[in-house]
Amino acid sequence: MPANPGAEPIIPPDASYDTSLAALGLAGEPVVLRDGPDALVVRDAAAGRVLHLPKHAAAAAAHARRVQIMPYLRGHLSPAIPLPQPRPAAGGSPGTVDAAWLPGRPFTRGAIDERSEARLARSLGRFLAELHAYPAERAQALGAPGPRDRREFLEGLRDRSLRALRPQLGASRTTRLRRWWRTYLAEDAAPFDPAPTHGQIAPEHLLLDEEGHDLHAVLGWSGLTVADPALDLAAVAPHYGTDFAWLVMEAYRAEGGAVDAGVLRRVRRQAGVLPFLAWDRSRAPGDPAPAAATAALVEQLRDVSGATG
Repeated sequence: MPANPGAEPIIPPDASYDTSLAALGLAGEPVVLRDGPDALVVRDAAAGRVLHLPKHAAAAAAHARRVQIMPYLRGHLSPAIPLPQPRPAAGGSPGTVDAAWLPGRPFTRGAIDERSEARLARSLGRFLAELHAYPAERAQALGAPGPRDRREFLEGLRDRSLRALRPQLGASRTTRLRRWWRTYLAEDAAPFDPAPTHGQIAPEHLLLDEEGHDLHAVLGWSGLTVADPALDLAAVAPHYGTDFAWLVMEAYRAEGGAVDAGVLRRVRRQAGVLPFLAWDRSRAPGDPAPAAATAALVEQLRDVSGATG
C-alpha cells in the first residue's frame, strides 16, 4: 500500500494532458474551466458537455462514486445537478467522466437585493432540506463516504494542519490550535442525525436562472459525504452574510429541516473548521498545500475563536 493512499498519479508527472484530451475525441476545442489539484475540468462546447479528468487515484474513485449516486439524488432535488457518466478512451485519463453542460449565473453575493433576497433564501433552504432528507443509509450504500470516513478525514486534517502551521504560528499558538482541535473533535463526536451533505456550498457551485430569481443548478459535488448537515448550513454565512444565512435557516426549517438549539450550536462549531477544509482542498493527496493557501489560513485563523489567540 502506498504511503499516502490515493496519492498515486494516474498520469505520470512528465506526461501532458493534451494526450488525454486528444484521446477523448472531443467535438470541438476544449475550454479549460478549472485546473485544480484533483482534476482538470474542461468544456466541450460543441458537444454541450463538461469533462473531469482526475489527476490521482483518489479523485478517480470520487468520480466513480458520483456516477453511482447522482442519478438517485436527482429525483429528490429541485435544482438540476450533473449526472456524470464514464468517458472511456484508449490512452485517455482513467476515471474520466463527463456530464451535460448546465447553464446559469453564479450565485454571488451581488445577486441578492431587496427583491430577490427572500426568494433566493427559500430556494437555497429548500435545496439543503431536500438533500439532507435523502436517506443516509441509502447514500452510503451507493458509495457516499459516511461518518466514520469523515472522522478519519478530520483527524488527518488536524494532523496535517498542525504540521503545516507550526512554523508560522510558533510553539505557543500551535498549542492553542491543538487545544482547539481537541475541543472541536470531542464536540463533533456528540450524537447527531447524519445526512448527505454537499460539503462545498459556494458561489461557483450554485447557479441561478438567467433572471437571477431562483436556484437553477448545483455543481461541485466532490465533497458529497454523509456527515453533519450543520456543515452545509454553516457555509452560507461566509459567502452571503449572516442576515441571508438566517433567512436560509428559516426556509430550511419551513421545508422540514431540523433547526433547534443543538443544530445552531453545531453550525457555530462547523463554521470554525471551514477554513481548514478550504485549505485542504488546495492540495493533492500526499502533497503540501501551496504556501499562499497556508498563509491565507493563518490569516483566517484570527477569526476562529480560541484557535490561535
